Amino acid sequence: MPNIVHDWIAKLERNQQSLGVITQNIDGLHSDAGSQHVDELHGTLNRFYCNACHKSYMKSDVIDRTLKHCDNCGGAIRPDIVLYGEMLDQPTIIRALNKIEDADTLCRTRFITRCTTCRRINIKFLKATI
Repeated sequence: MPNIVHDWIAKLERNQQSLGVITQNIDGLHSDAGSQHVDELHGTLNRFYCNACHKSYMKSDVIDRTLKHCDNCGGAIRPDIVLYGEMLDQPTIIRALNKIEDADTLCRTRFITRCTTCRRINIKFLKATI
């Protein structure tokens, strides 16, 4: 369940005071709070996809129907998250970097990572705030 900070960030976006959110979290709470422009660097547990044919599924499709195999090809369905050793989605990384470059104001709530790409994004953030 989103907390007061998720709600505040979504309100900034609704009031056109925010270009969006960049997050490493996979919990989907920013979207649940109403943020529309969320770049989820490590994916989200709100979406799933077939490992074979890449058909997309919403969380409700998988959880409510206890769907374990793709109704299109029979392949395994997995959460749309980045597992250790997998590459981050390049279009998401590019959008995140563009948000940092285009922003008038940047706000960071917390940053802990072992992910090299995310550390590079953080360095870009820090340089943009100096």
